[in-house]
Amino acid sequence: MKKRFLCFVLMAGLVVGTACKKDKDENGNGNGNGNGGDLPAEQSQNLLERTSREMQADLSELLNSEGADAIVTLANNIGEDDFSEFSKRTVSNTDFRAKAKTKAKAFKQYFTPNQKSFADEPVTSLEDMSGEWELVNGEWEKIRDHERLILHFPAPADNPINNATFTWTAYETQSVQGDDWPSKIGFSLKLDGTRYASVDFDATYNSDGEPVNVDYTLYLKPFTSTFEFKNQNNKVEMNTSFSKDGSGEFFTTSNKATFDNGGIDEGDVLNASTSIRYNELVFKADMDVQGMDSDHEGSEVERMNKYVNAKFKQHPSNSLVGELFFEEGDYEGSIDVFIKYNDGTSEPLIKYLDPILDDMEGFFTDAEQARMKSKVRKKLKLKK
Repeated sequence: MKKRFLCFVLMAGLVVGTACKKDKDENGNGNGNGNGGDLPAEQSQNLLERTSREMQADLSELLNSEGADAIVTLANNIGEDDFSEFSKRTVSNTDFRAKAKTKAKAFKQYFTPNQKSFADEPVTSLEDMSGEWELVNGEWEKIRDHERLILHFPAPADNPINNATFTWTAYETQSVQGDDWPSKIGFSLKLDGTRYASVDFDATYNSDGEPVNVDYTLYLKPFTSTFEFKNQNNKVEMNTSFSKDGSGEFFTTSNKATFDNGGIDEGDVLNASTSIRYNELVFKADMDVQGMDSDHEGSEVERMNKYVNAKFKQHPSNSLVGELFFEEGDYEGSIDVFIKYNDGTSEPLIKYLDPILDDMEGFFTDAEQARMKSKVRKKLKLKK
């Protein structure tokens, strides 16, 4: 429903805009005594600009790491046709439970591709695809039996040796309404014996197939990301954290939403809140979704400004950096987000997001080009 979509898009979109890596004391910022007060507009702008630069640097380091490159290389060589079909199916399916089931099944397909290069007969389950495999001239060759799935491949893709190793460490399921849902997943990826990426996933589901508890940890050297999800009594809570080797945790979020009796599957959002701290910068927002949906006066932008309370603050001083408000965009249906400083001036928030979004777009464009090249090589049997 539109109001549910709006609620979570608001939260997710603003997470991107709240990034700063180091506790600093530049321009008089980051050294408050906790008594609050308002930051001058110039200091607020400096804080946001610093935030944008440091987020861009962190994102560049993450996307260009050897671990990220190895994951892209692996994805380009395993089950891409199955994954494409998975995407087509899930995009067109709007039912929550059916979509989740499809994703669970497709997850198996992605790591158990139905292609003869992995086995003499088509693969039908994870157990069928155990063993140790080498990537040779774009084709997978089994070199020995093993109780787990182990894949050796080159990273980057033009490396002359198979220096990367993917190991499937855990996969368990929970039976729900006759279907097996992933309840435990684990894998690691090493380059020349050093861990560069790993995933640990644990989940439980209720009898309707809704997730009740989810714990997820992703390591992508040198970053660790955690995700915790709880769904109880029509209340949903999502917590995340981000840390870096040697420097500890620098990013945390706490997101909460309350639903009516239909719950997360079929219910409507009543209210939602988010609290995000990225060291020196804090973002907080509360949204009365039920009030906005029941109020039919004024435009959607007017209702958002009435029922959404969002602001940036500085940590640890608790000084107000600025408040957010919304305006109609340049084209039909678009909404622009602005930040209003303490002297009454304002500017579009996108100013601080553009460099980050450009980097992300460039990464995914490069990844798609690499995927297409890998696909052509396979079809033409070209040696890398």
